[in-house]
Amino acid sequence: HQLKRPKWNTLDENVKGIIDYDDFKNSLMLNIASANPLYYYGSRKANLIHGQLRMHCSNLKAHLFELHVSDDPECICSNGIEDNHHFFLDCSLYYTHRLKLQNIVNNTHGQFTLDTLLYGDINLDFQQNCIIFEAIYDFIISCGRFN
Repeated sequence: HQLKRPKWNTLDENVKGIIDYDDFKNSLMLNIASANPLYYYGSRKANLIHGQLRMHCSNLKAHLFELHVSDDPECICSNGIEDNHHFFLDCSLYYTHRLKLQNIVNNTHGQFTLDTLLYGDINLDFQQNCIIFEAIYDFIISCGRFN
């Protein structure tokens, strides 16, 4: 998998001041290694879509609208703008799929919130978050929205 490289402006001033190339590179690798391990977990296709949802660059109509690719952010269900919140929590087209996802999150003792669905639940351990991410990936694939 490809590592996400940090942008210069987001680096700590101490890192920016490192003169030796190898020391600078090692410092960047430590930054990358501290990324959320959940972001590299699970099925590649669903993981990529999930990452796109987190970064607002998916095929959801609101994301395409933000990227100036589409003129219409409205969902085809006619009940709101098709953004992450609508897709995961509100859209009537995915009601049945959402119930299954919500049951798994609740049974794992997670909070059924948009933050949990996008980033995981900081109050749960890695294994519990993996169970939730598997359910999210199943939701993403089974609802057929990104086919």
